[in-house]
Amino acid sequence: SGTTANQFLTLVRAIFCFDTSTLGSGASISAATFSLTGTQKANDLNATDIALHIAGATPASTSTLAASDFGNVATTSYGNVTNAGFSVVAYNDITLNASGISNISKTGISKFSSQLADDIKNLYTGDAGTNAEERFSGNFADQVGTSADPKLVVTYTATATGASFLMNMI
Repeated sequence: SGTTANQFLTLVRAIFCFDTSTLGSGASISAATFSLTGTQKANDLNATDIALHIAGATPASTSTLAASDFGNVATTSYGNVTNAGFSVVAYNDITLNASGISNISKTGISKFSSQLADDIKNLYTGDAGTNAEERFSGNFADQVGTSADPKLVVTYTATATGASFLMNMI
């Protein structure tokens, strides 16, 4: 934050794309979990509602992000993890609600964003202060290896048999 009360100096959002086309158009999704391996967190602003929310996104391309994609995020929360519950050494599992489940493409690419509670609600509640931060950081798919990549686990029924499928970020 800067020195002006109730105003961000810098705001960062992340966009995640998963190839979920193998689900197939006939799949019936019963549950889904978005998981992000945490690396850092901060609440120097003493915000009253600090949480990392998952929402939809509509980037122009699913393989290359552009600056214009910053505004291509939804404001309906699909689930969240609080600052107190956010691990900086392990996966943070966020169970998706009905809106999050309906955002999963059964025949294409499922697109999600991560946003701070203040951002998704458009209601900043923190203290002003030079270089104070409200932050959640995690690993992305371009990190070395795949053991900490973001993941989407979808529980679905394709026909008469239930299945759980791990979606890797593209």
